[in-house]
Amino acid sequence: MNAAKSGHNPGQKGWIVMRKIQKYKGWTIRQGTETSADGAEHVIYQCYTPKEMQYPASIRSAEWTACSLREAIDFIDSYPA
Repeated sequence: MNAAKSGHNPGQKGWIVMRKIQKYKGWTIRQGTETSADGAEHVIYQCYTPKEMQYPASIRSAEWTACSLREAIDFIDSYPA
């Protein structure tokens, strides 16, 4: 669903647009941009456990939000099994 159809404005404060999906050790890492209060866009990476990805997208929540892909990978590496 695109932003126009969803009724959300991607330029709106706090809006997150998720784009790319990567897999690492069974986890899903989604890359996106987040617009801050000052209007600047920041790249973020959200990490989802394999179990979390079994839920419908509408109720899924990220286990961790990172500022870099390296941080996301480090988080997954340090996550207790």
